[in-house]
Amino acid sequence: MMKKRQDFPQSLDLCKATPPKKVLGVLSTIVSMMEKLNHLMAPHYTKLLHLLLSLIQYAAFLLDEKRDQINNKTINSMKTARQTAIKCLAQFMDKNLEYIYTDAECQEYLM
Repeated sequence: MMKKRQDFPQSLDLCKATPPKKVLGVLSTIVSMMEKLNHLMAPHYTKLLHLLLSLIQYAAFLLDEKRDQINNKTINSMKTARQTAIKCLAQFMDKNLEYIYTDAECQEYLM
């Protein structure tokens, strides 16, 4: 039996009604934007990090809670997109480390 996620953010409660394919589309779009435009996105990193972290959490929620309601192709695509998003997030944070450590809002969010 799978462990249920208790750490799902309250702010994303409305997203629970969003179809998984739309979440996958948004996640894939943001990840590809961050991969291609990484250095240009530095001024917006706080919002992007928050959005990307929220989408990663939501993808995990879908994979844990709604697995029986999602077809296998979407599950596999969601796993791949989530792994790519996590890798992209790590690269983004490495490249923009000086911005992250100077912004109190981001430090507060990440802690």
